[in-house]
Amino acid sequence: MTAPSVSFKTQITQPQSKIGSGKVEAKTKEETPISRAHEIAADFIKGHESFRSKAYNHDGVWTIGYGNTRYSDGRAVQAGDTITHETALKEHEHHIHNVVIPKLQSKIPHWHSMNDHQKAALISFSYNAGENFYGHKNFGTITHALSHPDNWHKVPAALNLYNKGFDVKQNKVTVLRGLVRRRGEEGALFSKPVN
Repeated sequence: MTAPSVSFKTQITQPQSKIGSGKVEAKTKEETPISRAHEIAADFIKGHESFRSKAYNHDGVWTIGYGNTRYSDGRAVQAGDTITHETALKEHEHHIHNVVIPKLQSKIPHWHSMNDHQKAALISFSYNAGENFYGHKNFGTITHALSHPDNWHKVPAALNLYNKGFDVKQNKVTVLRGLVRRRGEEGALFSKPVN
């Protein structure tokens, strides 16, 4: 396992008289390093969210790249938007690191007691179902299963319940094979021991 890379924000100082060129990069703030759970989840999600360079309408929501509905600057994806693969990867990483994980850390009790596989499974679920799922009335079963470590054995079965989505061909909400497969794989990932 490789150590996570640490990125730094930099600023260019303005030239000061009698103090040199001023073109020195100064470390201003150390960012939170990418976690192993993030790395596992990012790869897992990319395996389930195919890359799309043009915005498409999914359930009435414009989506682009690897399933992003918003850009890192907060703008919503719009009809006609396009994105490069490189930018899509950055947006994907940004959303996981700056939206999904902080929301899960703040809402799910005992988050910090979970292993990387458990966290990764929940990051994937949240990326797909929405980062505000925990505690929402439509997610009572998974909320209960995550509420205490004594209930965590119920998480894989709870994940399997959230397998419905809008089927464009049938023009209705129904069980989707892709979600059945994804929820099963998320459950297996949640149950996977850490080596």
